[in-house]
Amino acid sequence: MFDFVLALTVTILVLSDWLIGKEGRALMRNRVETFWCFIMDNGVPALGQKAALTTLELYDRFLGKEIFGRKHLISSLILSALFTTIVYVVLVVLALRGAFMFSVNLSMVAWIGLSLLSLAGMILPNWFVDFLSLSVTHRILENMTHATTTRVLLFWVIVDALAAVVCLIVAILIFVFIGLNLAPGADPVEIAWDAILALWQGVPPSDEGLEMLALFVIQFSTAGIPTLVHFGLATVWLLLHILEPLLHKPTTLVLKRVYESDKGVLTLLSFAIAGTAKLFQLYISA
Repeated sequence: MFDFVLALTVTILVLSDWLIGKEGRALMRNRVETFWCFIMDNGVPALGQKAALTTLELYDRFLGKEIFGRKHLISSLILSALFTTIVYVVLVVLALRGAFMFSVNLSMVAWIGLSLLSLAGMILPNWFVDFLSLSVTHRILENMTHATTTRVLLFWVIVDALAAVVCLIVAILIFVFIGLNLAPGADPVEIAWDAILALWQGVPPSDEGLEMLALFVIQFSTAGIPTLVHFGLATVWLLLHILEPLLHKPTTLVLKRVYESDKGVLTLLSFAIAGTAKLFQLYISA
């Protein structure tokens, strides 16, 4: 399957390179030249700065510039609700197929009604965590658009790591709070952990364990993914500055050779993807 997907990808790229013709290949080569000159003049970190500026403009357009503004509050609530619903529906679909059955003693209508009530109860708590993550992301993007020193970048990475820890702690507290309401007097963390161990050992877990495990997956998917996004932005931003002396010459050399090559950009890209993928496959199989 891996070889088939790889061969299909290479074929599509090579065929596309042939279909766009000489003019299309010349246009792509000119874009490579523009990109090459941009890095030569501004350096590799400028790529992150430019991408951050574009992302920040989109962020401000759809979510609003003011963190505590009405537009930002409403937009972040809608995004969080949509993300929570998508994750929840995926688990509900799995549940309907037998992977996560909350209670075998309920009728289908009653079970769906209980699921919708559980989803409604998760939206606002998840929105609080997602709002924190979006606010930190906005702040990180604002700093990425300005040229600054590595010391300042390191400071913001540490601040972002602390913010990520706070978001995850809040997510744990929300999980425990909802879990205690679902099973008064029980330990939600212990129940979810026992369900994980049971699934790992191939033993069917209890209905209560599956319910807590589903709640755990929903909570940490909706809270953890946005948190990892802004932490990843800050980390990449710092690495671009630290590794600038190592990245600048190889990057400009590769772009120069691509521009000077007689082959099309898409064909060269297909060669690079195929070679990298096969090396990765050999490493995994070794």
